[in-house]
Amino acid sequence: MEGEEILNVVQYHKKEISDFIYSQLLEHYYCEPAEYKEPIIYPFAEIKEHKYSNYLHDKLYYYTETITPTNAISSMVSFGAIKR
Repeated sequence: MEGEEILNVVQYHKKEISDFIYSQLLEHYYCEPAEYKEPIIYPFAEIKEHKYSNYLHDKLYYYTETITPTNAISSMVSFGAIKR
């Protein structure tokens, strides 16, 4: 047989050839279930309770109002703490 004839035979019988190879591979196949340990996941930092009661006693400032001393502004700014 020449190259083209061999290629024609292989293409015609490709299903039978693949089934034969698969059956040979299946004889040597085994599967063992893997053993996994459950990971222990810790937070990056300690999760602390929020102090919502502080917001009840803080004064709300209008955004155009001047706050003195100015270095205290950073401690007062949070979501919803400044009245707009």
